[in-house]
Amino acid sequence: MEYSVKESIDVKGVSCPVNFARIKAALALLEKDDLLEIFLDEGSALTSVSRSLKEHGHRLLKVNNLGTSYRMVIKK
Repeated sequence: MEYSVKESIDVKGVSCPVNFARIKAALALLEKDDLLEIFLDEGSALTSVSRSLKEHGHRLLKVNNLGTSYRMVIKK
């Protein structure tokens, strides 16, 4: 299933916690239930961002493995 995202942010190559700070800033511009597409690195960035998003009450809808990076779609 494909989702209609409202905004997209690329934080590949951006280290933690700066990547999550940028994601939070992008989320602040969205309305409740809007979708945000995030491109990020594999490894610890993926796990820590996923965990932090859930802790902040956002819903992870989809994760795609793009090889050396990932695409996530989350619902605010």
